[in-house]
Amino acid sequence: MEQMTTRQMRDFLRAAGRYEHDAFEYELGLETRLKHVPAMQDRGPVVAYYAVYHTRAGGYGVEVMSVADVRQYAAKYSKGAKKNRGPWATDFDAMAKKTVVKQALKYAPIATELMRATAADETIKSTTEGGDMLDEPDETVIDVEPVAVGEPEQDHAAEEGAQANG
Repeated sequence: MEQMTTRQMRDFLRAAGRYEHDAFEYELGLETRLKHVPAMQDRGPVVAYYAVYHTRAGGYGVEVMSVADVRQYAAKYSKGAKKNRGPWATDFDAMAKKTVVKQALKYAPIATELMRATAADETIKSTTEGGDMLDEPDETVIDVEPVAVGEPEQDHAAEEGAQANG
């Protein structure tokens, strides 16, 4: 699904590491600003990761996570990271970039194709003859028993007062 989101709506997507000696400015607000000038030598260790996307419609998004934030995310959401196994152990840099991209894309506009696929995923289909599940008719049925609704109770005090005056 992430592939559908980015394929249709983005013009540019980049993830990178920010090293200790790089010039780096990041400012949130109505006009988010990010400027990264990598040091030409002796960059030091990575201290943060960031992702930037630009949409074809002119929108953009930025996400920045410190290495500590990325490690905390991995510990919370990845079983492999908790056991120091898998790609979090063998290729932390790539996993950190993937994580920051996913966090940035949470706020990206969703492509029509993605919305359609998500809606179709929540339906019941009895045939796949057409080859494309999105084109098959929705056969979702919701069985509901009718419930009789009684007359609303009337205000007896007001009714009695009207009879006494009448």
